[in-house]
Amino acid sequence: MADMMCKKCDCVLEMAKAEFSYLGKTFSAEVPKCPKCGAVYVSEGFANERMKKVETAMEDK
Repeated sequence: MADMMCKKCDCVLEMAKAEFSYLGKTFSAEVPKCPKCGAVYVSEGFANERMKKVETAMEDK
């Protein structure tokens, strides 16, 4: 995979921990993140997978 760039800062994104919140649940994950401004890249597949896990956990309660 080619290096992804932050359009705002023109920096190469680096893998870093980021926190996310969905339906009141917070979780962290390693995602491509701009070392300068902190913007993160979330792929559609990653978002769908994580949302499904949170939704399943909420339904189980």
